[in-house]
Parts: sequence; C-alpha cells; structure tokens
Amino acid sequence: MLFEAVPVHLLDRYGERDNRGSTTSSATAPSKRLWRWRGPTSRGFRPVATRVPRFQASGDIDAVAIKGAIPLEERAMRHSPRDPNIYNFYHTIGVVHLLQSHTDGAIIWFEKSRIAHPGFYFGHASLASAYGLTGDIERASAELKEAQNFAIDSRFSSIALLRAAGALGAGPGYWGVPKVAALFEATYFAGLRKAGMPEE
Repeated sequence: MLFEAVPVHLLDRYGERDNRGSTTSSATAPSKRLWRWRGPTSRGFRPVATRVPRFQASGDIDAVAIKGAIPLEERAMRHSPRDPNIYNFYHTIGVVHLLQSHTDGAIIWFEKSRIAHPGFYFGHASLASAYGLTGDIERASAELKEAQNFAIDSRFSSIALLRAAGALGAGPGYWGVPKVAALFEATYFAGLRKAGMPEE
C-alpha cells in the first residue's frame, strides 16, 4: 500500500479515529473508508494510505468518489511510479474518463493499463467499450475477445453475466448508486454492445 503524509487537520475533517488507529467516515466524508492512519503523529502529519479511497474497490461507488478519483490516482502514481500494480491506477483513471464520456482520454489510460499488464482482462473489456463508443468496431471486438480469453470466468460473454458480476471489486451485481449505474449503462455497457457483446 502507498503512503503519504497528510495534515492531521484534514484527516479530522473527514474521519474520526477509532481505538485501532483507523478512521471511520463522518457524514460529510465522500467514502465509507476514506483513510487509515498509520504510525505516530510527527509534526502534525500522519502517514496515510492513498489507495483506500479508490472508488471501484470501496464498495461505495458514488459521484463524489468518481469526481475525486483522478487526483487520488495521479498522486499515488507520483509517489510510486514503479508500483507493480500501476495498471490499476491507469485503469481507474480511464474508467472515470469513460463515465464522464471523455472517450479519447479513456482510451489513452486504458492503453497504458494494457501495456503495463497485458493479461488484465478488465483493461481489455474497458478498451473494447471505449473503442465501441468511438465506432472502431474492429478494435473493439478484438479487445473483447482478449478480455474473454484472459477472464477467469464467463462474465464477458454477455451483458447479463457482466451486470450480475458487478464492477471490479465492488461486489456481485453492484455498479454504484443509481446515478453512477446509469453512467455505466450509458457508456461502459453501450460500448460493449457495440463491440459485439450479446445481451444474454
């Protein structure tokens, strides 16, 4: 996990410290598990895990988390440019661009993710969706086939199975709060349909 020094007053603004040294979010926090505190206070700073608020793995996919995901991922990449899981950073930024209908930006980040980890099947599926949305059906279907080949299950064989599987790390059938689920439907699933993924 990556760590960064963050002023204590910012931590106190969004979370309350429990007896184990971790935080639980308050009502104003954008995510249920916004930060975890590690180690003693040093000159008003605490080391903080920067990866905890990733919107896809939090199980609390909402518009606030999506809006703040890109700066968090970019900060994490700056702190650990050789992280072996950097493809996840790239992929998360790509998903945010895709959900915001910035398809060209999404493709750039999904390609970086694919290059960093060629076997990451979610990266291939996301690329298939983005290429489908741009009308590059040949590339879209090739990426969809790659996702199906690398996947550990059959989730990429139909929209129904993928919808039932849920977003990466979010849990079965969960694609976020209704507003975010609608964004996935309008972008991610629409692109996969154009790439050739059947409904059933």
